[in-house]
Amino acid sequence: LATQATSGKVNLVQAQKAKAVEKLENMKESAMAVKEKIEGKGLTLSEKSSDGSKLYAALHPKELRAAILAQLGADIPEKQIHMDPIKTTGSYTIQIDLFKDVKSTVHVSVTAA
Repeated sequence: LATQATSGKVNLVQAQKAKAVEKLENMKESAMAVKEKIEGKGLTLSEKSSDGSKLYAALHPKELRAAILAQLGADIPEKQIHMDPIKTTGSYTIQIDLFKDVKSTVHVSVTAA
């Protein structure tokens, strides 16, 4: 329901907007810090494979997230990692969306164990 715009309510709305803008700026700064930590870095994963190239189990964002946390020290939600399942050994470039306009790439090398 609509309410009358008193000076107190207008000030309250302006304070809420300022708080929301500050929260977004803090989230973006946090995303930029993570980007500096992981941008262009390489990960090496050693996985079991059948004939030296085809993996027994495909790698998904969950496994990549764990590797990024272990090797690079950055905690990134799985939903921000955009990739198709990795089914063979080789080198891959993975895109990570950290924030609205903050994107990063990580190079992944998958080798046979």
